[in-house]
Amino acid sequence: MRRMMLLLLVLIFSFFDIQSAVSYSIKTYTPKMASADSDADFHFRFYGPGGSTSSHTPRNPGKNRQQGETETWSFDDSAYIGTFGCVTVEIKNGHGDGWYFDWIEAYIDGSYQKRWDYNSWIDDEARYQSHDFCKPIHGGWSSWSSWSTCTRECGSGTHDVSRRCNNPTPAYGGSYCSGSSTGQQSCNTRACPTITAYQQETGQGTTARLSCRIYPLWSRITVAWKVDGSYITNGAHYSFQISSLQSNSQTATITIPSAEETTTFTCEVTRDYWYPREGEWRKTLNLFVYFITKTDREVRTGTITKLSCTISNVLSSGVTVRWRNEDKTEAQGEVEITSVINDQQVSTLTIENPQVDRKFFCLVRSNTFGYVTESSAVASLEVYTIEVSSYDVLAGTVATLSCSLDGVKSTVARLWWVGNKGDKVTNNEKHTIRTGLFQRGRLESVLEVTKVGSAAGDKWFTCVVSVGGNDVDDESPVLLKTFTVNKADSNVKSGDTGTLTCQVLTPSDSLTLFWMNGQSLVQGTRRSSLEDSITTTTLQVEKLLQDISYTCVVTTQVKNYSFLATIEVNDLALTPVYEMKVLTGTIVQFASNHVFSVIANGNFRWENNNRPCNTTSCLNSVNSPTSSTLQVAVNETTAGLWRSLYKEQTSGKTLKSNTVLIREVPLKGSQTPTSVWDLPGSKSEVICSVPHNLTFSKLTKLSWVFEGMLIDSNGLGYTRAKHPVRFSFGDAKILTYFTEEWRIGFNHSVLTNGDIWCQAEYSSGHIINTPKSYLGVLVTHVNPKMIVITLETAAIVTFETRLPLTAEHEVTITDCHLVRSIRSDFSLEKLENSQTLREVCYFLHRPSNSGDTPRRADLLAKECEITYSLSYDDYFQINTVFPILLLGEMVLENSEITAAVGQKVTIAVHFTARDISETTVVWERKGQELDEWAEIPTGLLSYRSFTSDIDENGVMTATLLIQYLATTDVGDYRAIAWISNQRQTSGVIKISLVDHTTDTQIISVFEGSLVVLSAEIIINADLESAELIHLEDMKTTTLSLPDNWLLPANLTYQMQNVMSSNSGRYMFRVRFNGGGKMILKEVLLRVKQYCRPPKRPANTIITKEDITDSENYQYTVQCDGDGLVFMFENQTGIVCDTETGQYTTNNGLTPCTYRKP
Repeated sequence: MRRMMLLLLVLIFSFFDIQSAVSYSIKTYTPKMASADSDADFHFRFYGPGGSTSSHTPRNPGKNRQQGETETWSFDDSAYIGTFGCVTVEIKNGHGDGWYFDWIEAYIDGSYQKRWDYNSWIDDEARYQSHDFCKPIHGGWSSWSSWSTCTRECGSGTHDVSRRCNNPTPAYGGSYCSGSSTGQQSCNTRACPTITAYQQETGQGTTARLSCRIYPLWSRITVAWKVDGSYITNGAHYSFQISSLQSNSQTATITIPSAEETTTFTCEVTRDYWYPREGEWRKTLNLFVYFITKTDREVRTGTITKLSCTISNVLSSGVTVRWRNEDKTEAQGEVEITSVINDQQVSTLTIENPQVDRKFFCLVRSNTFGYVTESSAVASLEVYTIEVSSYDVLAGTVATLSCSLDGVKSTVARLWWVGNKGDKVTNNEKHTIRTGLFQRGRLESVLEVTKVGSAAGDKWFTCVVSVGGNDVDDESPVLLKTFTVNKADSNVKSGDTGTLTCQVLTPSDSLTLFWMNGQSLVQGTRRSSLEDSITTTTLQVEKLLQDISYTCVVTTQVKNYSFLATIEVNDLALTPVYEMKVLTGTIVQFASNHVFSVIANGNFRWENNNRPCNTTSCLNSVNSPTSSTLQVAVNETTAGLWRSLYKEQTSGKTLKSNTVLIREVPLKGSQTPTSVWDLPGSKSEVICSVPHNLTFSKLTKLSWVFEGMLIDSNGLGYTRAKHPVRFSFGDAKILTYFTEEWRIGFNHSVLTNGDIWCQAEYSSGHIINTPKSYLGVLVTHVNPKMIVITLETAAIVTFETRLPLTAEHEVTITDCHLVRSIRSDFSLEKLENSQTLREVCYFLHRPSNSGDTPRRADLLAKECEITYSLSYDDYFQINTVFPILLLGEMVLENSEITAAVGQKVTIAVHFTARDISETTVVWERKGQELDEWAEIPTGLLSYRSFTSDIDENGVMTATLLIQYLATTDVGDYRAIAWISNQRQTSGVIKISLVDHTTDTQIISVFEGSLVVLSAEIIINADLESAELIHLEDMKTTTLSLPDNWLLPANLTYQMQNVMSSNSGRYMFRVRFNGGGKMILKEVLLRVKQYCRPPKRPANTIITKEDITDSENYQYTVQCDGDGLVFMFENQTGIVCDTETGQYTTNNGLTPCTYRKP
């Protein structure tokens, strides 16, 4: 039995001004009808904007109403409803099956209003049902409103107008008003005032000005100033000014009497005008302050110096600098300025030849802003004088040099002397220094050179002065000019003229030479020294009958030197008359004869070195009335001056002969250096000196001897081991009057270790061998030649170096970033001509701090250079560079391996090596039954071990193959590599059995979807096959294994347009080539079904929604319009069960109806 039905029909009518009863009626057509009880309440009522009629109840509507008939129900009502809107039809307390309405029409006073084609039942056994039928009311616009206030007072704002769609208001589905409800237009388009800031850059302590210009303006404004966000007042620190309004603008200025640091100011305009955005009525501007640091100088007069001023905290555009004198004229000198570096510029003024104290102004001007002030700093230049003096001095005497410093303004001054080799002169046996106290800007020092030297020549000293904080010392060179004097005596016969000669060697232009006879100047003998190296004065004395002496006087600036010269009268002639250079042991024969033919009675005797000769040879000289002959064996005693004397018996007069000088030349030579050492490849030479230009002996041959064997004329010599050594000969050089110098050159090498000397042969049969020179090479021998270390094993290296016996040395080792060294032993062994230094060091790997795990691609046999440096006597440094190979760096192929029983397992270790023949690898295992590492025997069938060749990067691979993995094989593995006798241990490789337990993945999809099932392969194994099994029907699908796959790899299976029959559990499984199988993954596939979409109820919006944490979904409704309510509050949603594809309830969704007044 159907329940009572409710029908609400809403009809829209025109507005009527009804004062009396009005007839309201509805007409319906019912093509279908179930039974309707006679007691059913049937009502209908009309509604409009003005109200509603009463509810009309026809009599016995169910009994009188026939199926397929058109019926009309009418009633009169005096209610005012205005424009007709709706009619509501209600059925209450019905017990019938319901009515089917094909169409419904509404009438007022017989006037047709609206027809609705309903074509639907009102039934479902409801206790109460209604339905509304309405005529749409289309909306109309109201009048426009007044314009709103403009959004801006300047800068182009906007204002708006609006209207409403309420004339009439749309109702009952009527259309909304067409067109816009708002309007907008521009307003107050005049420009807003803008603030232009004028910033400044100036120097510290100067007056600065900042200003703000505000434009355009239409009336006067006021301006406030802030510093770092706080307001400031007009006073001693700041001064404010603001201009009058001119040309629509005003300018506000702030004056800072003394700028001290960079400061941020804010110019804030009183808000007479409303600005569009916050902050437009204020402006931030900066006062940039730079600092000038000047550098004063105190220098020696006449030197070139630079004054500088440093400008700090400058902007990037920099500053301009001018230099001025005290009288404001431009300073003379080169001005330079650097670019801006680290907010700083430096300007320098170069001053040449300063003579007096002066001050200079450094004037600085910013290049950044238009308003420019000039800052200044005063730099002082103060000068002092240094005077040095010296004079010519005779070689071998004491010389005095002086240095004085005057006019110093600083409180500190120092003075010292430096020799010509740059070494500081100190008080010693050669030098005496007397330096006074520094007082009143003056300091004096005197240097006495007590041993000038016996040879003529110049020697430089330097007076060094340090004043105040000057970083450069003043150096004043002082020339100590020495000279020597040679005076020549003369021998003449009686009555002849004799000549005396006096020579000054290396004189300066301040010396004077002349002869004195007692206290009288010999006229015509004065000579002034010239720039020539020799100045000579001579004196001739005529008709000499006896010996006579004169004095040669040499005058300098401060001192006179006197030298006595003598003319001897000789009436005997002694031959040979020349000076003789004679080898020791040579027999020399003298002959003395009377010069005149008249011979008186008398006796001959001989003098040696001005002393009577009483030796046997002298006493046994061969004498005759006119001559005497003497033979002398030359030695240290007989060398020197010889002369003969004849004493007349009658007159007692003694006649003298001329003197003859015998110079003894020892049977020896000299050789330098006695020991010569240098680095391999360096060039050196040895010099030997032998007697030359001898009397009675001629140098006929000079040869060089190396290690006891003569060097041939082509420079080829041999070591004691018969290895050839090449030498080069230099030209002979006359070193002195009777010494000749010979040179031989060579390149230092390991073959030129040994003794070398020269051998001179003379026509007299004498042979001279010079002292030996030892040739040494400074080289360090490294043992072993090839040094290899691993990460865990050190290399022991011995360094051996031969050095001179007296050499001072210091040893350092320069490590590389891969290697560090440890010293263990140091010894020094004395040999005949050298000493051997031995040092033993350990070289170890220096671990990296990066912490990165190396990869196979990163492996590389690393070579590192080590420098072994040995400093020798501060002249040489022996740098021995040798390589160290760092090998054995290892990378595991896998540190953890998970495999199944029966699976073939491969363990690989990659490491660096040098030579495969010098590399051995063994494998060790530690398992559950083994507490310690044990070597794996290579003869077992279940294990195979092999190594690869070494690749171009020096990397080889060691592999251990387990044919069939057993449970007893589970445990830890490692490789021990012996690389060039050095051990290296790999990291640990852990083998464990794969866990067969798998989690089930759940996949839910709707019918017709695409489904991709996948499983991940995480074991490194030799797979035979892979398959997917549907456990519901045990259907098996063979899967393709990926080619060239890397772990992890995926197995996938794709299903198109799945159906409910595809639901169920799936299992991925793999088989190994070595036997065994393993389940990779299980998947539960759920295929869901959609429900048939519901129809949309009247006056509603329907929405589909997913349900959180559920596979199901639901449809919900909402009322489509204002004033509508749900007819049934408990039927606003229905849920679809996706497992069955059916809704969980049969009630359906409720429609919406208008709320009752």
